[in-house]
Amino acid sequence: MHIIAGAFRGKRLWTPRGQTTRPTSAKVKEALFQILADNVIGARGLDLFAGCVGLGLEALSRGVEEVIFVEHGKMAARVLRKNLTALGCTDRGRVIQEHVLRFLRRPTLRENSFDLIFADPPYRHDLLKDTLTVIADRDLLSEQGTLVAERWKKDALPERIGSLHCFLERTYGDTSVSFWRKNEEA
Repeated sequence: MHIIAGAFRGKRLWTPRGQTTRPTSAKVKEALFQILADNVIGARGLDLFAGCVGLGLEALSRGVEEVIFVEHGKMAARVLRKNLTALGCTDRGRVIQEHVLRFLRRPTLRENSFDLIFADPPYRHDLLKDTLTVIADRDLLSEQGTLVAERWKKDALPERIGSLHCFLERTYGDTSVSFWRKNEEA
């Protein structure tokens, strides 16, 4: 695995042996960052279910100011820290080893905290809807922010979840990527 574009373009990333995580393919990464375009520059990001080569690393390369990576797995969190060090951006990325839903319920998280949120839970585990519900209930996405949710294409989501609405969806092979914002009336 490597960084596709930006300041760290071509940099190789560490990955653990075995299949403990499912990294986002280069094709999907490139497509979603083309859709996000310059909206990532200067953003404050949150990468949920980050794995070891999370989308947040690509976002840092493309101009996101800072990213909090949340990953429950001990090995993946360790490798993610190693990747942040290898890229020289430990000052812009922080790894939290904790279950995502527990992290999102922390009382210290403020409303409108994040401009860009990635949510890429394990497929077929019904975590995505719960994750989006907590984000909406806690109002963690900024007013102009975007949430990018990746899931197995056969797992359906409603068009609206609390204060969030899906404004765009794309499918690449078995992967569907949906883009969410706050409802205008919310």
